[in-house]
Amino acid sequence: MGTINELTALQKSSNVYMFNVAMHIAGVTYKPHGSLPADQNDLLKMRNYYSQFGLGVKTGIDLPQESAGMQTTPKTVGGLILDLAIGQYDTYTPLQMAQYISVIANGGYRVQPRIVTSIHKPGKKASWVRRLNIGNLKYSIRLIIQRVI
Repeated sequence: MGTINELTALQKSSNVYMFNVAMHIAGVTYKPHGSLPADQNDLLKMRNYYSQFGLGVKTGIDLPQESAGMQTTPKTVGGLILDLAIGQYDTYTPLQMAQYISVIANGGYRVQPRIVTSIHKPGKKASWVRRLNIGNLKYSIRLIIQRVI
């Protein structure tokens, strides 16, 4: 595939790109056959980014017994951070995945899911809508959606 940017990485679902992102977060320079000295702080940093999209945290839906998914705390992190980078370590609920996709589709707005009980005319922005603060996310998301669809 050659050198790619974040848009192409999402379009092609590039694991290698995501591995490089994880290593960058961990401050690791790739060395063939070298170790990967990632630690708990690196794992927590990645999980924090994911939680901003609604992954690994309760969505706040108005239903009882909502799950936050499953996360484990390993004694050593190392290469597990690469598994986390491609979605192969923690588990998420279908509702969290829907919320994650909705953040992308909504231009970076994370909306708390609700059970529809009535429909109203449009008004001012609801209090349960939050705008993520992740740099140039809105521009990147628009480009991703335009190129993927």
